[in-house]
Amino acid sequence: KQDKAILEAIKEIYEQIENIIFVYEADRKFDGFEKYFENNRLCEILQILDTINACNNSVARDISKVAIAGVAIQISEMVRQGDLRYAKENEKSKINQNVLDKLHDIIEDIENPDINIVYDVKLASEDSRQITFENQIDCVITSPPYLNGTNYIRNTKLELKLLGFIN
Repeated sequence: KQDKAILEAIKEIYEQIENIIFVYEADRKFDGFEKYFENNRLCEILQILDTINACNNSVARDISKVAIAGVAIQISEMVRQGDLRYAKENEKSKINQNVLDKLHDIIEDIENPDINIVYDVKLASEDSRQITFENQIDCVITSPPYLNGTNYIRNTKLELKLLGFIN
């Protein structure tokens, strides 16, 4: 019953975002983070966040914030190339996934919990330098530290800000 209430609340957030009539303000501020977004995009993001934050269901609210954090870099003026930095004109994302697309994906995942994605998983080695076989790896999962990516706060600051973890 609680899962259904969460799903319904997320769907309601989706519909509210879909129906926002955006109001654009010149030089919108965002605690210093406005420099990472084009002004009209920032106005949209903040109105979407206001819509999400107005939801009474805290789980649905948190899940919906994950959707906006999931597209944070794509909707910003930034690019992640090792470290997070301003994108050059030719590096700006051509991907048009937005918050509604991400929320739709989340809703589908919740509505279809019976989908089993099962793969045979094997640990090749705790040290990649000791792997002796070739052409037999489909996926690699790593954990920090990442090469030349040592400033984790800087590299995830947009997501952290949109999730409300930093000022």
